[in-house]
Amino acid sequence: MSMREMRTKLAELAAYQNGMFTAAQATCLGATGNRLARGVRLGRLERIASGIYKFAGTPPIVYEDTYAAWLAAIPAVEAWKRENTLYPNETVVAAQSALELHGLTYYAYPKTCLVTTHRHRTRARHIYYRQRNIAHLNIERIDGMPVMTLEDALADMYSLVPDADNLGTAIDMLAEMGKATAPALLRQAFARHPRTTLPKGLDL
Repeated sequence: MSMREMRTKLAELAAYQNGMFTAAQATCLGATGNRLARGVRLGRLERIASGIYKFAGTPPIVYEDTYAAWLAAIPAVEAWKRENTLYPNETVVAAQSALELHGLTYYAYPKTCLVTTHRHRTRARHIYYRQRNIAHLNIERIDGMPVMTLEDALADMYSLVPDADNLGTAIDMLAEMGKATAPALLRQAFARHPRTTLPKGLDL
């Protein structure tokens, strides 16, 4: 495959993945690490995370870090193959990262939170993986990514930051945004999350 053909294929792939592609995907198309590094040096590519690239000039998306982390979790597989079903060893966006995708930016948790069915290690310090049985979670799709529903994300966030006042504030903010949580669904979500109990006295 010529360089021009490879760039065209990568551009087509990136267009479907919010402008991004992985080093593993590029390798499948014949690109080498040296070619990717050269593309960065020449200003044609940008390396936005370990193993994640985009073409220079591609406008960023609000949740770029989260999408890049989701792509990197199964780097050789194109996003479209993961969009309509839970791919084997799939990764689900969780906690505050999921809440941000639902429009709530209240929690200032410093890491991109993901859960997966298997143990996953990464050198990226800004990504926090946890091993969970994702089959028990309520999940919806946002931009192709499997994301915890609002109620599950609140319960998951509470498991990381067990502060009833913060949870109450988050629920109030969601109501003001027109995204009020259903009390029954929130109780069910807390029941699904291990070692997490809905705090007593919370005004639902």
